[in-house]
Order: sequence, then structure tokens, then C-alpha cells
Amino acid sequence: MSAITGCTTSEGCRRCHENPRSPCVACTQRRRRAMQLYEQDGLSIEQIADKMLLTVPRVERLLEEETQYRDLEQFVCDSVPTSVLQELIRRRQLEDPALTKTAIAERAGYSSRLALLRAVGLEPTARKVRGGKEYPPTLRTNIDVAVASRIVRALGYAPHEIAGL
Repeated sequence: MSAITGCTTSEGCRRCHENPRSPCVACTQRRRRAMQLYEQDGLSIEQIADKMLLTVPRVERLLEEETQYRDLEQFVCDSVPTSVLQELIRRRQLEDPALTKTAIAERAGYSSRLALLRAVGLEPTARKVRGGKEYPPTLRTNIDVAVASRIVRALGYAPHEIAGL
């Protein structure tokens, strides 16, 4: 066992072994660093093990975990394009001309029509100044899935009816 890493097996540290669904920060950093050394620096697994003071099986496991993490990351859907919601709003207003953006905003729990329009990328965000640095207004291109679901329900649709939501 290395005093630096705390890893005794190819499975990682005790904390990660006890909590397999929530790896510790140190093992996550080891996993990323091992992959960086492998991909960017072109080191062999043995060289990485020597450099990081780990066993060869542990480095192999770290590289395998990082590959799995990257593979799964492509399936994570935590945001959707605002264009999807913009089209839903347009379509819904064509079906029901009496439905205003103000009414949609109220149903979705927004404080104003402008807040809804900013959330779905129809109006630019407000200019911000933080720490003396000015951030210009921008149009949002993505929206969080939970927020998008709330707006979709306000439009009278169920979120599962909308592709990609």
C-alpha cells in the first residue's frame, strides 16, 4: 500500500469499496490523471503505475473505470435544446390563440412573462456585473430537464410525450 494513495487493491480505497456508487474525490482524480497520462502523454500502464505509485492492476482498473464513465456520460440527459420548447410554445399557441406567453409563465410558476422568455431562449438574459466584470446578455440554447418539464406541463403536455425530454 502506498502512503500517498491509500489504495491496497485493484478495486481502490476503502471508502470507494464501501460506497461503490459514489467514488471519492481522490479516486476520481486518480482515474482522470491515469487516463491523461495514457492518452495525452502516451505512457504505458507500467509507466503510469510507477509514476502514480500504484499497482499495475489498479491502473488498469482506473483506465477501465474512466472508459466506462465516458461511455455512460454520452447517455446522460440533463438538458434539452431550447428550440424544442420554442417550437412547442409556437405550436400550442397556434392550437389555442387565446393562450398567451404570460398565461404560460404563470402556469409554469414564473414571476413574469420575461422570465419565461429568457428561460426558453426567446429573449436574452439580463446583463450582469460581478466583481467589477461585466457579462453581456446571451440567448440560452439549453434548458434544464426539470425546468423544461415544468414548462411542458404548463403547455398542457405530459413530459414523456415530448421526444428528448
